Amino acid sequence: MSWRGVRELPRKRATAVGSPSLPALRKDGSLSKRVGVPRSVLKILEESGVGYGLLGYMAATAEHPCHMTALTKRRPELIDGNQTLIKRVNELYAQYMPTAYALQRAEVEKAPRWRILNTVFTTGYIIKNLRSAYHSDRNLPGVMTAILPTGNFTGGELVLPEWRIAIAYRPGDLLLFDEGQLHGNLPFKGERLSAAFYYARGIADCGK
Repeated sequence: MSWRGVRELPRKRATAVGSPSLPALRKDGSLSKRVGVPRSVLKILEESGVGYGLLGYMAATAEHPCHMTALTKRRPELIDGNQTLIKRVNELYAQYMPTAYALQRAEVEKAPRWRILNTVFTTGYIIKNLRSAYHSDRNLPGVMTAILPTGNFTGGELVLPEWRIAIAYRPGDLLLFDEGQLHGNLPFKGERLSAAFYYARGIADCGK
């Protein structure tokens, strides 16, 4: 099942987009407590063919309890139709990074109902045609995020400035890396769609 049809915009991922995070406007024109990517930036992203989708489960916040993402409820086939691929990524993670995998497995088993397909991943995001700005993510320390780049593109290397390296991954590769490290992408040409599966910090508190 293809993920190419994701059409939402990364409204809450200001750091990854590389924009300021500003309060959203309510329908009556007043400012909301929620912040995100400014409308002017979202319009540019939409015109550039950027798409975003969040799959799986999210931990509780001040505004929401633990929950399944809206996209997963609306289009469960985006996970169900890719079971073989997601489970294979899980197997490769266990094979090549067993220490990090064991840590993630122990954490996710505290809340087994809140994971994807009995893997160590609770959440995944699909992002299309976006060059990520330099940012770091606050997931569980010491574990890995699995990135699968797909599409027909050149460039887009993942840069880890602290280590002074650029990872030239290609369509069909699998990259396991610590998203807590500062990272971002170089420019690319063509259509680039990436799926990233990870453990969402705080899921263990969701309970069984």
